[in-house]
Amino acid sequence: MRLSECRRFLKRCAAWLWRMPHRVGYGVHSPYAFQFIRGVVLEREAYYAYEALAAHRAGAALSERDDQLLFRLVNFVQPRLTVSIGSLNPVTKHYLQTACQASRYVSLNSAADLQAVGNEEIGFLLCDLQDLADLPAESWLSRLSEQAAEGGLFCFLNIDASPNAQRLWHQLRALPAVRLSFDLYRIGLLSFECRLSRQDYIVRRW
Repeated sequence: MRLSECRRFLKRCAAWLWRMPHRVGYGVHSPYAFQFIRGVVLEREAYYAYEALAAHRAGAALSERDDQLLFRLVNFVQPRLTVSIGSLNPVTKHYLQTACQASRYVSLNSAADLQAVGNEEIGFLLCDLQDLADLPAESWLSRLSEQAAEGGLFCFLNIDASPNAQRLWHQLRALPAVRLSFDLYRIGLLSFECRLSRQDYIVRRW
């Protein structure tokens, strides 16, 4: 095993042990958050489309488990508008589109692309924090959060990938419109369920 791989393995083991008290929704007192964690994030039952989607995973960037999580999130929200920032792998996009075929999909790669969103409410947003090196991340995401739909979800990949990604994730959690945040270690979720009190959750997903 290479030194870098060994370090990642040890880091993962340490995170697994540290997150032990946060498994299967322990310590979550909000009924909404508990049901979301147990019934969406940690759901292990096979969904109707998993088998068909598994047959078209050539060229996938994410693990099947992560793509299935994104499928469940979009299936849960049923967004009218789905926004991706940066490049979106075709396999992952297929999972999102299958989960909600009625959603309109917009990909943002430059400031000019923001016009495609207009003033429409965003039901689901997907962003890989590793792709934001050349983008004005804070200003973009702060603006887009103001257009989050009631009950909308913003999903961020690789929130632990670098000090910059970790810093940005902590800034995103503090955005005024955010009600709930879920730290899944590599993936972060922000919920805009306005009726809920503000709360941050750590979830042991693996």
